[in-house]
Amino acid sequence: IRRQRQMCIRDRKRHIYGIPDAGNAFAIKFQEDHTNLLKMRQSVVDPCIYWKFRYSDVEGPATRLQTAEDLALRKEADGLEIKLANDGRIVVGYIFLISWVDDVRYFGTAEEVAWYRKESPNCMPITDEGESQEFVSLEIKQDLVAGTLEVTQSKYFLAAAKRFSKYLVGKKFPSTPLPESWKPEEGSDADRAEARGLPYRELIGVLAYPSTYVKLEIRLAISLLSRYLHAPTKEHFKMALRTLMYCVGTHDIGIMYSRGLDEHGVNTLYAYADSNFESPKSTGGRQVYMNGAIISASAQRHSTVDTSTTEAELTECFKCAQDVMGFRNLMEEVGLMNDEPTTIYQDNSPAIQILNHPIFFVLGSKRAFDISESVGLSITVEKSVIQRLPV
Repeated sequence: IRRQRQMCIRDRKRHIYGIPDAGNAFAIKFQEDHTNLLKMRQSVVDPCIYWKFRYSDVEGPATRLQTAEDLALRKEADGLEIKLANDGRIVVGYIFLISWVDDVRYFGTAEEVAWYRKESPNCMPITDEGESQEFVSLEIKQDLVAGTLEVTQSKYFLAAAKRFSKYLVGKKFPSTPLPESWKPEEGSDADRAEARGLPYRELIGVLAYPSTYVKLEIRLAISLLSRYLHAPTKEHFKMALRTLMYCVGTHDIGIMYSRGLDEHGVNTLYAYADSNFESPKSTGGRQVYMNGAIISASAQRHSTVDTSTTEAELTECFKCAQDVMGFRNLMEEVGLMNDEPTTIYQDNSPAIQILNHPIFFVLGSKRAFDISESVGLSITVEKSVIQRLPV
């Protein structure tokens, strides 16, 4: 405040919601409290994740072959899959938490959870809401005995159907988000004029949110329909309503993670990559799975021009390898070691041959794709193996 050429600075003791820097200031305080006061480690791969381990007094070599006493200690860790820390010490207690602005979700062994509930209020005022059953519209059902975790958004879709009910009269529940042969078209000026006033952007926004959580199968539909937010037609709106009806019809179906039921193994990554070939740019899709369910999905148009089906498949496989490396880095950071390469399933034989046999790979011109192609090759050779998609 300037008064007679003098500047007075007032330092507020706490930040107020609504000011631009409030979120950043809270994030800094949260980080300092959890790393300095609570002595938790913050993930480098995903800074929203924090964890803390409790180690046994029994020192063991950095191997998975342990004594009976060591195995007994591991049993006390409530089914903990993190067998060893990077330095070879045995983990007998743990807690993981993930921050969502000023909301925190956490899990761990009983002793560490009790410790966090006791110590965290000393850092800042905290309200403990108990076991998490619903969070940002996600409905969570966990069965520790059966080893399953189901995530749905049933209430969200039913509310969305009520919001757009005037446009859903007489609509049937489809079996797929979009017709298999449907391709979006720009439409004429007259077509766009007819659609003026329809809540197209609002509808796409409602659909885009769950497509990142439990309805990842509609990612392609969202990718295609989002290209016409600036000037949609009635046909685009019709397809968006179809996607909504698909979600409403399957509102009680979400994602279920399981323990020990996945044939790939516990905490084992595997992925799928595929792409079409079209002008001017191809559209690809990729998915990463672990413990029986999907953990990441993407469907989007390539940023480069592909000259063949093989090149389009290689581009998408490169992007998929990047996703896999991100998860592998995170898992390694918290002690979930991946001794074996990650399998990426692909259905293009030439692409599989190129990626699995480096001797056949020859760099062409200095195009952007060649660089990404070579990087994808090096990632594939070191950290993953490409297999043909089983029919």
